[in-house]
Amino acid sequence: MQIAHSYISAGEVGGDYYDLLYDIDPEQPNKLRYFTALVGDVAGKGISAAMHMARVQGIVRTLYQSGVTDPKELLEKVNTVLFSRDLRRSFVTMICGRFDTQEKTLSLVRAGHLPLIWYSSRDQAMHIVKPSGIAIGLDAGERFAHLLQTETIHYDEGDIFACFSDGVTEAKNAADEEFGIERLMDLIKRNKSFTAADMRSAIEGALIDFVGNRDQFDDITLLIIKADPMLPTPTPEHSRHNALADTAEKFSV
Repeated sequence: MQIAHSYISAGEVGGDYYDLLYDIDPEQPNKLRYFTALVGDVAGKGISAAMHMARVQGIVRTLYQSGVTDPKELLEKVNTVLFSRDLRRSFVTMICGRFDTQEKTLSLVRAGHLPLIWYSSRDQAMHIVKPSGIAIGLDAGERFAHLLQTETIHYDEGDIFACFSDGVTEAKNAADEEFGIERLMDLIKRNKSFTAADMRSAIEGALIDFVGNRDQFDDITLLIIKADPMLPTPTPEHSRHNALADTAEKFSV
């Protein structure tokens, strides 16, 4: 697998978040079967939004490390913890996907976040994947759990997945036009032969050209994952919150 990610805050601190959580087998540290990718966005801006997202990140990691790795169960428990500890400072949208690199499946949930973009090498087409779900922090009970549905994707080598925040699709140019999801999908399809790192760079370059001299008004988070097993092993863990990130990772499966 190839993973490339970047985060650019619109201010000194931001409310976007992404995380990569790896399940390392001590007996096979150079192989990685499971990993989970998350992208989140807290409502609001500034220090309060950044602090709330940091709390959410801490809850996610604590639960994951305790063995809660199923995406639906993970986000349900995050929501429950926020309500039980009265930590709801704002609602949070999040997309969470767990990859099984042996079975070549992705289990995806979406708590009110923007959809996943998926390029399928099998049909050479772009797909928008958006299982149902509402934002974390909007409902404490059964409604959140009921609406949060899992969608499973069976992928092939060469498939590409993109998770992102609204800072990407809602970036505006001088004519007040938005970058939009269609432009993002077109970039991915046209550059499908690129590595994940080169794909990320192409998207960032297109964003810069599109926006021009207009100020950045929202955090920009982008996560590109490409199914390609013929690669070396990565650093076993990576996350980023409230920082500038421009990173690519590779690992064998």
